[in-house]
Amino acid sequence: MAVVAAAACVVLLLLTGNGCDAARPVTTSDKFTNHQTPRESDQAYYGVIVTMDVYGLHLSDEQSSVSSVWLRDEGDGALSSHNAIEIGWETDGFQKTRCHNTNCTVGFQPANGAPIGLGDVIQTLSQPKGLKQNITLKVIKDDLALIGRFPRTIFTGGMADRASGIRFGGYVSTRTTDLAPMESGYLPTTDVMVAASISNIQFIDRNGQALVVTQDLPTYMSDPNIYAVTPIVDGRFFYGGPLQSSV
Repeated sequence: MAVVAAAACVVLLLLTGNGCDAARPVTTSDKFTNHQTPRESDQAYYGVIVTMDVYGLHLSDEQSSVSSVWLRDEGDGALSSHNAIEIGWETDGFQKTRCHNTNCTVGFQPANGAPIGLGDVIQTLSQPKGLKQNITLKVIKDDLALIGRFPRTIFTGGMADRASGIRFGGYVSTRTTDLAPMESGYLPTTDVMVAASISNIQFIDRNGQALVVTQDLPTYMSDPNIYAVTPIVDGRFFYGGPLQSSV
């Protein structure tokens, strides 16, 4: 499985293997908002391509904000058989306790001479009411344009060949009662253009063909009044929170 990033420098978080949430600290609140493929589907996924807006956020050392895409396979349902790859960008106030990139990623093999790598810092960032900067991320089986790869031998069950599900969106973590900003910090309600977006969403099929996701997918929102996501239209959706834009 190959991992590709393009369009900007990026701080990447990338986790794989059983117990992939083990590196995250215990927090008082985790909030999610994302789109995901139907769990009851028998569809197989051989990769994904997404383009994400990237923002710089002012967080306390008790907060973290992440935008990412997950490829997963839940095996036989037991936690020990779960496998996942997560890749994206984050603003992390838990710098001394969280563990991403090559420090904790099991089996990842960085490519020699890659123009960017896991842990590189994004220098050019989006402004909620200004210019948007983005990155394009690709996770593709057996692709040649690499920043690195996972050998199939590290995966158990079906993940060695394909993923059974994909989800993409954002999540925040905090150990305080203060709400952490997700991506741009704005809800996609009054004015979607100040919210963050994920666009150019494509799934890779068995034949290596990239298919644009034009239909809407199921959503999961921990609290849609605080962090929300819009329907997918032409391979694009908006998401974030908790601020309301004054138009």
